[in-house]
Amino acid sequence: MMQSQKFELKLTIRVFKDGDEWYALIGEDLQSGIAGCDKTPVEALNVLFTHFANLPSIDVLADELMPFTDYEQPTNS
Repeated sequence: MMQSQKFELKLTIRVFKDGDEWYALIGEDLQSGIAGCDKTPVEALNVLFTHFANLPSIDVLADELMPFTDYEQPTNS
């Protein structure tokens, strides 16, 4: 019987306005995190979720967000 592996990833999304644009950000800053921006908070979140959904793999996500999350690599126990 194959044993499934579980992990938990807790992310914080910051929503803020800068000038005329709203930003939704996962991570420390716009350069190193994953972000979406648009004219309203909801539209910024939709852009962020689109970027998040299009990440190539969970490994890329873990590498990008490791400094900002409680991500732990699952063990084979």
